[in-house]
Amino acid sequence: MIKLHSDKSVWPTIKEQIKKTKKSQQIFAAIAYVGADATKIMPLRRGDVLVCNASDAAIKQGSTSAIALKSYFNRGVKVFNEPRLHGKVVVFPKRTFVGSANVSSRSRDSLFEAVVETTDPIVVGSSQRFVEHHAQAISRLNHEEIRRMQRIPVKRPEPLPPPPLLPLLQLPKQVPVLKILQVEFFPYSYAVENQISEQRKSIRADFFDGGNRADIQGEEWSSDWWSVVQPDMWYVAVTKFGRIYKPRRVIKLSKVTKTLGIVWLAVPKAGKNFIKDQAFLSRLGIDFEKFDHLVLKNEKTKPLLNLFREER
Repeated sequence: MIKLHSDKSVWPTIKEQIKKTKKSQQIFAAIAYVGADATKIMPLRRGDVLVCNASDAAIKQGSTSAIALKSYFNRGVKVFNEPRLHGKVVVFPKRTFVGSANVSSRSRDSLFEAVVETTDPIVVGSSQRFVEHHAQAISRLNHEEIRRMQRIPVKRPEPLPPPPLLPLLQLPKQVPVLKILQVEFFPYSYAVENQISEQRKSIRADFFDGGNRADIQGEEWSSDWWSVVQPDMWYVAVTKFGRIYKPRRVIKLSKVTKTLGIVWLAVPKAGKNFIKDQAFLSRLGIDFEKFDHLVLKNEKTKPLLNLFREER
């Protein structure tokens, strides 16, 4: 069995596997950095093995927590220091997890991680040997080392500013791709409506810090349109009667069935929901007798977007 875990499923899956593992069975972990909440995120037990970067430099900059190392040590976990470690491996008796995730609340809650789970005995065996190779007796932390690490002053580097979200706060002056699409409205299928309800909260959390910076919408689309609309694209929906809907940005596509899926959209809060202006469509050269969608030419993008910046 081979399975990919991503984003917020990584650490809950590993934690659940720890709970299922018998206390008589040993778990081997080689994780570069161990955060302050590590023992809650990866609750290793007495006799388990943890290899991490427990160097003074890692502790000073807050990458590895001396408090977490002490908690593991007091539980009876065998903790080893390997300053050159950059891998992230957790090995159980019959499965292993290999990927990008450090043991930290930031990894669990904020970052986009990817971890492969496999029960292939060859990979499980080689993963365990990898951990054992770096768990050298000379690098095992003892009581005196743990006590010394508690006295190391921690000075975390200033966090990087978050990426700008202006395209989601207001309509941009320029967009990477802007398509005009003719739309008709039908009731959502039962399966799609359920998925929209179940996924909305996580979509908002993943993309927009709770969805406060933009309106997040999920729409049902047939798979025929998935080659037309892709993530990061902007589009304007137009009905045949000339009603123009606010430009929106595609953030994610979620398949539900072979023929249906959800297009998740970020809709800037500035501007009206729609403007009815058939004459304006004609001036832009939009003729749905010939096209059901088209890419708007650059010189026509600005006057269209300006419609939604004006107070009406």
